[in-house]
Amino acid sequence: MKNGGFTLIELIIAVALVGILSSLVTPKVRIQLAKGRDTKAISYLGAMRTAAELYYIEKGEAPTTVISPNEADDQKAIENILPYLDPKAESVIKDGKIQIGGSRKDENGKITFGGEMKFTFKSPQHDEIAKRGDGIYIWFAPEGSQVYDIQGNKWIEY
Repeated sequence: MKNGGFTLIELIIAVALVGILSSLVTPKVRIQLAKGRDTKAISYLGAMRTAAELYYIEKGEAPTTVISPNEADDQKAIENILPYLDPKAESVIKDGKIQIGGSRKDENGKITFGGEMKFTFKSPQHDEIAKRGDGIYIWFAPEGSQVYDIQGNKWIEY
């Protein structure tokens, strides 16, 4: 009498194949999810720049009037432009920071997954005149090893 079930060998082979396939796919999925988070952060940066310009047009002044803003000035300016953003933005942008997928210390270095990126109204340029922001344009403010994104582009060049 033949039982219609699978043998132990067939089950072991099926589980092994699923394990091998998932070990090949998981790293690629992780990188794609991280790229998606980075893209979302870049998209919100663009939206915040547009919101800052709308604030300037409507109010007649920049969201921040401080020439060299510190973190508290940046936070206050971000609070000024939040009403000009999508309602979901307040839950995404917390304390002037946004979640990123990952970063690298150098262009082709090892990826560090996860993390947060701050926004700043202070230009990342190196000379003193260019370093002063105009109170409207916003940049990412990388910290420590967050120099490059996952794709090897500098965060400060967005």
